[in-house]
Amino acid sequence: MLCKKNSFFSRAQLKSIKPLTLLGFFFLTVILIMTIIVPFLVPNDSFSANMAERLASPSLTYPLGTDHMGRCLFSRLVIGSQATLGITALVIATVILIGIPIGLLSGYIGGRFDSFVMRMADGLIALPEFILAISIAGFLGPSLPNLMLSVVLINSLN
Repeated sequence: MLCKKNSFFSRAQLKSIKPLTLLGFFFLTVILIMTIIVPFLVPNDSFSANMAERLASPSLTYPLGTDHMGRCLFSRLVIGSQATLGITALVIATVILIGIPIGLLSGYIGGRFDSFVMRMADGLIALPEFILAISIAGFLGPSLPNLMLSVVLINSLN
């Protein structure tokens, strides 16, 4: 029996979960597991150049082939996924830590402060997020912390 009478999820709740949602959770879980486990199993060094093997086609040695410098594309993809997911998790956590208190404070105080926060959010929603993030990061200077700061600033009010 899948669900007991006093279980956390009822049958109706389990039936209401959409198949695409389950598929998304499955892919997210696979990506997270691959990001954690696969770097220990990577066959090649992702940073060492091997000009003799440049632009090699996929093989057992190089599962996705090599780039113009002879570096293994699969190894670079796996190692890059760790940095990408780490930065994404940090930005999401920061946006949550900033956005939720602003929203709670705005709802609690109300009045002009609420109107001000709503107009700021409306103004940010009207502009394309990606272009605004690039322009703020360009103004602050080219670095990863500045890019993360610009994404956090834009998304904390949305």
